[in-house]
Amino acid sequence: MFRITKKIDDDRVTFALSGQMDLAHARELQAAFDEETLSIGLDIRELRGIDREAVPILAWWNAQGIDLVNCPAYLSHWLENIRSQNYPSALLN
Repeated sequence: MFRITKKIDDDRVTFALSGQMDLAHARELQAAFDEETLSIGLDIRELRGIDREAVPILAWWNAQGIDLVNCPAYLSHWLENIRSQNYPSALLN
């Protein structure tokens, strides 16, 4: 089960993710991001897993300025390894 919890502070909106994230969830998140005018953060402390297809999208979001909060070391390392590749924004369409 995947869950998104939205928290709004003065100048920032944070989406807390929990459960298992897949490509369909990434598309759902992108639609939510597209509606925001505040800076965006993703709290992924409770994210228990992420499908391989969704990891490059996290890297792309981070490169676009979305802050990854509470990112586990293994995922940070994985994201660093793919940042030099082309970001798959086309996957979100």
